[in-house]
Amino acid sequence: MAVTGTARVSSLPPNGISAVAAHLQSQHGAQPAGPWRIRFRPHRRVHGTPGTEAPGEAHRRTLWEVTDTAHPQHVFVVSEDTSKPTRAEMARTGTHAPSSRWHARVMSAEFPTLLRLSNLPGPLGSAVGTPGPGAWVQRGAQVLLDGLSFHVRLRGLQAHGSALSAVGEHDECVLSIGNVVVGSDRIVGGMVEIQYLPLTQLPPDSSLLGSLLLTLLPPDFVPLLVPMAASLPLTLPTVVPRTMLPPSLLAEIVPASTGAWQQGAVTGAPGAPGFAPWDADDAVPDALGWTPLEARRRMAYVHLVLLRAEGLA
Repeated sequence: MAVTGTARVSSLPPNGISAVAAHLQSQHGAQPAGPWRIRFRPHRRVHGTPGTEAPGEAHRRTLWEVTDTAHPQHVFVVSEDTSKPTRAEMARTGTHAPSSRWHARVMSAEFPTLLRLSNLPGPLGSAVGTPGPGAWVQRGAQVLLDGLSFHVRLRGLQAHGSALSAVGEHDECVLSIGNVVVGSDRIVGGMVEIQYLPLTQLPPDSSLLGSLLLTLLPPDFVPLLVPMAASLPLTLPTVVPRTMLPPSLLAEIVPASTGAWQQGAVTGAPGAPGFAPWDADDAVPDALGWTPLEARRRMAYVHLVLLRAEGLA
């Protein structure tokens, strides 16, 4: 796996994906890499006896079961407990807690079955299939990213801006694009994802991945990209779309362990746009990096942040 960025697409015409596919193959020699299908199923926990929950509970727990066709042996589980503080809140107040609001984990493909079998049955006399207290049940519409992936060799891109000046002509990336499907058939724009294979480390404010998108996508497609929000409210807009979450948001799940996060991260030295001069391991604030399953764990959370910002998940 590799450093990965993503951006929402405000709207996709009916032939949008096929048009991008034709452009990538004819203009950049891209090779099809198979379907790109990532599914998000929301689950909520039943509190007490069904039908007796107080309306408008102050706190809730939500669990998203995320499946990716590229990793059929695993399930990525993202959970939120609104009764817990976020890592950002703990950092701001100087407090510590045994657990934080957000968690993202890699589980085996048997997780959905184990989750269902762990649920208690409903009260005596209740209808068949009634969940018992504490059961996790699917609530709300699922969301599907449904499209295609392509391998692209990045030859001849050195002239397209400073962020691409260090890209070698034999370097490769994977570009994925798909519709965002809510429920069974409601299409609400799309999502595009870019993976740069030579790197597993990249500063969140790097312009490299956004520059790759601008270079690889058809010119008439670029205006449809919805960039990530800036790290700071007064940050000036840029020509290159932001494709990575602000550090404060990604820090909710990186590092994965709350205990490791509370020990504090080492801040790396600032670098030029595109790449950071991380020469020593102890200078890297993200020791694990965007390695295979870790990258997909992170992207399950990143995609959810984008979808939730629009009320889609």
